[in-house]
Amino acid sequence: MGSNPCENQEPTQIILRDQLAIDRTVLAFERTYLAYVRTGLTFFIAGVTFIKLLEGVIVQALGWVFLPIGLLVALLGYRRYRQIKRSLDACGKLTRSTDAGLM
Repeated sequence: MGSNPCENQEPTQIILRDQLAIDRTVLAFERTYLAYVRTGLTFFIAGVTFIKLLEGVIVQALGWVFLPIGLLVALLGYRRYRQIKRSLDACGKLTRSTDAGLM
């Protein structure tokens, strides 16, 4: 089994049920990408807040740890988004929601 989930599927064999499943998959993966971005921003903003507004060495050190974690989470989410988008592009079955979507 390859990395492409649609490698054995002929485009003429797609029925409405399959197209709806593809649409649900696309929407689910967009929600997952947005969850990665939201989590990354939360860590980053928490880090800035700890550094700028709170006092104490431990709290500020925690803030400095949160900054790269937030960036890392956002970058991992973007990387995962690109992998899945490439896989769906290989299927040739992207719907309007991804074409007008995040990129």
